[in-house]
Amino acid sequence: MLRKLKKLTGFFQKKLRIKREKIQAPAVVFLDNRFPDFFNQIDYLFSSGFLPEGTAIITRYRKSNHKNILAGVEPFGAKVYTFTTLANIPIVRPGAVIIYPYNAQTNNRMMLNRRCVHVFIGHGDSNKKASVNPLLRAFDYVLIAGELSRKRLLDQGILRPQLTREHTIAIGATVIDQRHSRLYDYAKGADGGALAYLPTWEGGLKAENYCTVAETNTASFLIRLAKKLETRTIILDVHPNLGQRQARYKTRFTALVMRLLDSGFTVKLRQKGGTVEGLRVVRKLIERGRLELLTARADICYAVVDVSAAEGIIAAQNIPSAVIYRSETSFYSGQSYMDIRGDAIISVQDDASINKFFDFVGTPEDEEKQKLFAQTLFSCDDEEMTSLDDSAKWNYLVKNYFFPEIPEEDMDEDGATEEKVAESEEEAAEAE
Repeated sequence: MLRKLKKLTGFFQKKLRIKREKIQAPAVVFLDNRFPDFFNQIDYLFSSGFLPEGTAIITRYRKSNHKNILAGVEPFGAKVYTFTTLANIPIVRPGAVIIYPYNAQTNNRMMLNRRCVHVFIGHGDSNKKASVNPLLRAFDYVLIAGELSRKRLLDQGILRPQLTREHTIAIGATVIDQRHSRLYDYAKGADGGALAYLPTWEGGLKAENYCTVAETNTASFLIRLAKKLETRTIILDVHPNLGQRQARYKTRFTALVMRLLDSGFTVKLRQKGGTVEGLRVVRKLIERGRLELLTARADICYAVVDVSAAEGIIAAQNIPSAVIYRSETSFYSGQSYMDIRGDAIISVQDDASINKFFDFVGTPEDEEKQKLFAQTLFSCDDEEMTSLDDSAKWNYLVKNYFFPEIPEEDMDEDGATEEKVAESEEEAAEAE
């Protein structure tokens, strides 16, 4: 009955032609994300100057995060347009470039507009499952960090070899939040630099849970590595969404903090507008001076990351790192990546894997491969683009790549054929 009612509603919405706002901006960022602080993950696209002046934002209205989006956008002066259903998504002018930082089902509805250029940039570069989403094939272009990212898409069968070079554009470190990477400087141990642990969150789906905070061996691994590096300080740089899907991760995080403190380490916490700063135990530890809330730059000698974009953020600063992962999750990388990083990738539940890493870390081979990874991860396809800053790269991409091909078939005002719109809205009425 409910499905029939929604179908009927979709029919009348189509017949009544609900008025939709029209956007004249040259570039539009499309967002459909339910988490409260998600805009913090992508605001670097504005602050870096990469997105041009006048860029607009289309976002699904949600009471849980709308105020946060408006507050995050305010410093950049971007106009925000909202929608509640697929029937009232704003209309984007022909020739505009639509940027997609997240995988969302509603991306497909936007891409029906073939009068625009559709570009996926993501919000970082990683070997998570989300980085090899088959829907990447649907975009006109996928902006990537460099050749390792391209080989990942090839080796995982996401793109066909004959189309990969045309479909992907390597733009270097522009794809990551470089402000975050500038929070750290490299310094040797013996208390010259701390050990940093940058865990991700538990993901939107079980198969995408790369977070190692709750693993039994994580604390002992960090303690052992800190001792080997001769540092008594450990920085916990926590993903803002930690504990959003499973609250137990907040509890396990506080247990991790207590284990490190009880082992005699100085522990510092960094989290950008996230979930753990407000925990009662964390607040009390900060009030009592046992836990320091870190806001300034910090020296680190080594970083431990989960399978996440944090690996690239650290590499951008030429800081050595290791990746720890849960054996229940799959590692979506290319063979070229594994050839360089294989010895610094550890199954945190496997003692043999951990011991093998400790035989490797700090050796000349480790230092050589760390440097090679930093050099290889970020690169640009065009030599001219290599010398450009982020703000100049956009104009270069528009001039040399982003040419919309407008089909001659009859279209409605948002650029999609009447037949495709009818199909989309019927499907949406069934799905919502």
